Amino acid sequence: MNSSLDFMNVQEKCIQYLNERKFISLATALQNEVRSRIVDYVNDGIRIGFITWENTVKMNHLRKNPRVSLSVEALQIEGTAKIVGHPDLPENAAFMDLYKERHPSPYKNFISLQNSILIMVEPALLILMSYEPDHLLLDHLDVLQQKAFRKELSPWKRYT
Repeated sequence: MNSSLDFMNVQEKCIQYLNERKFISLATALQNEVRSRIVDYVNDGIRIGFITWENTVKMNHLRKNPRVSLSVEALQIEGTAKIVGHPDLPENAAFMDLYKERHPSPYKNFISLQNSILIMVEPALLILMSYEPDHLLLDHLDVLQQKAFRKELSPWKRYT
């Protein structure tokens, strides 16, 4: 069963969920190779940013296929990654201030490296999972259509 939800309300729940966590699983794919890895991240609203090195498998995937999937516990995100440039570029200063506050040690290590690079993910779809007695709820935030809706999988049978 699907029901319509308030877009801003669901978006705010997703932002709060992201604000409360520090690490996210990033999945990339290129041809027949799929990789998943944990990255520390900072969110600016629902946008997700992380720093990596230029010469990694992750970057090779992102250059050729920017579509990514992210997950952190009960939140799944599908989106497009954009290579923004070196973290210390002036246009990245506001975001890097957030990163420095949330991840001081990685910030210190990454900012001075010539081959570090900032990646920003623009979400297209976020799905937040929750449980109620006898129900599994999947709140969808369709960013492209600016719509939110709930898929209810019920009855959610508990096995004892």
